[in-house]
Amino acid sequence: MSYVDWGCKNDFGIVDANIPHYITHPEDLDAHMPRTPERSLQKEIEELVCYIWDNYLQLYDVEELFLLGIGDAYLGVKILLTNRGMCSC
Repeated sequence: MSYVDWGCKNDFGIVDANIPHYITHPEDLDAHMPRTPERSLQKEIEELVCYIWDNYLQLYDVEELFLLGIGDAYLGVKILLTNRGMCSC
């Protein structure tokens, strides 16, 4: 949260996207579900970051863009930069 606060105080535009450990489905019966397997999580993160890029970030004409990912979100930044070569998914 301190990264977001710092960005706001320094006039950065902020898109704060949270990566859940598990996306619930209507057929889930257990109160506790194990973490999503890494390959599935990677695919879900890839879909999310590509969607955010296509529908929000790519639309702005900016000279500098700073991407920050913490925890699982770091994988999202890495996927975006790797797959899109900044950017062409």
